Amino acid sequence: MTAISKRILIVEDDADVRRCIARFVYRLGGEAVTVASGPDAFQSFRPRQFDVVLTDVDLKEGMDGIAVAKELLAQEPGLRVVVMSGNPKNEALAQNAGLRDFLAKPFHFSALALALGLEYCG
Repeated sequence: MTAISKRILIVEDDADVRRCIARFVYRLGGEAVTVASGPDAFQSFRPRQFDVVLTDVDLKEGMDGIAVAKELLAQEPGLRVVVMSGNPKNEALAQNAGLRDFLAKPFHFSALALALGLEYCG
C-alpha cells in the first residue's frame, strides 16, 4: 500500500463515524482534522490548507453539510468537497446545489478512499 499525503477536513456530528474515518485516513498516510459542526468547520478551515473536505449532510448543530460545503467553496473555489449521507434524498439535494461528489452511507472503505483521492488496496 502506497500512501498519498492528503490533508482532509472531516465534518461529521457522529463521534464514532468521525473517529473511524479519521483512523482510516491516517492508516492510508493522510492527515485528518475532525469537527462536529459547520461552525467548527469554519473555525478550522483556511484556504489552501486542505486537499479535501468530507462533510455529512445531516449535521445536528447549525447549518447542514450542503450549506457548509457551499460556504467553504465560496472561500476556496476549486476545493474538492465530498458530501456524504445515509438519506438517499440528500444526493439529489447535493447535486441540485452543484455538489457532484456524493458518498452514500453506509459505504465501503474502498469507496471512501476513492472519494478522498487516497490509494487503498483493501
